[in-house]
Amino acid sequence: MQEKKAFIHKMFSDIAPIYDRMNRLISLGFDNRWRRKAVSALVPAHRVLDLCAGSGDMSLALLEQNDFTGEVVLCDFNRDMLRLAKRKCSLKGRGRFADRTMLVVADAELLPFREEAFDGVTIGFSLRNLSNLEKLSTEIMGTMKKSALAVFLEIAHPENKIVAALFYLYFYKLVPAISKYLTAKEYAYSYLPDSLKDFPRQKELTSLFHRTGFPSVTSSNIWGGIWAIYVGDFEVRITVKEIRGSGVCPAGHKIGEAFRLGEGKLCVWAEHTLLPFVTALRFGGEIPWGEDSESVDVACSPLRQVQPRAMNWPGSDLSVSVY
Repeated sequence: MQEKKAFIHKMFSDIAPIYDRMNRLISLGFDNRWRRKAVSALVPAHRVLDLCAGSGDMSLALLEQNDFTGEVVLCDFNRDMLRLAKRKCSLKGRGRFADRTMLVVADAELLPFREEAFDGVTIGFSLRNLSNLEKLSTEIMGTMKKSALAVFLEIAHPENKIVAALFYLYFYKLVPAISKYLTAKEYAYSYLPDSLKDFPRQKELTSLFHRTGFPSVTSSNIWGGIWAIYVGDFEVRITVKEIRGSGVCPAGHKIGEAFRLGEGKLCVWAEHTLLPFVTALRFGGEIPWGEDSESVDVACSPLRQVQPRAMNWPGSDLSVSVY
């Protein structure tokens, strides 16, 4: 594990001067488009952590979005890459980003930040370089507020056979050849395709993040799975299908089950997939529920306790609050 970290650190120091140019070349100029698409989910955030920030492309993709008015902390364990990021933010922002960015030298698997420090976390094309994704997930969870989002952009495994065949030909054959011709750092760009061979497929990576603490993780493929965007948050989306029972909570709770706790009160339970016990859920906002309603989709935050939670249910509309 330490050997891999030392190798990655040396590699990025070696390729820092050509890093951006090679990224544009290898991605055929599309990488920044997908960065902008990925970080668009973080625009409402006030403070975002850009982990494995490298030369700062993910941070710039966010900072350059007109509706984003927050701050970005760029964190990387390689000073050479952060120096490059600092210059880029200064030049491209023309001074506008100076008071909205902070650079921190730190290991992504051992973060120095206080708990719940960030409204958003992002990683761009660096998950493959990390030694312990489970440890990374735990560290990220510790820095995120309960309303935060984590957004990861990464090279992935195409699911379409034709797309996969074309991509693997390009990625495993042409990229090393082009890199050998254009740069003296052949070993670094031989590592690039090698890093994908043992990297989890999309469903496997989503499951990994589920297991290590994210209640909700989704993945979306770009160009058939050549790239993928992963979004993790603390919200669980369930469907309330019925209102039944009264008084004591019925046995065998399942996701989406709702029941009355007496006149004018409703409780919704779900079994938290990451915890060995039942978790109560509470909703925020207005949820329409009339006599003809068959179901309603709602997003809710898991409360890590098992006590029944009653909520007012006036008339035909369910009006509840987030605690």
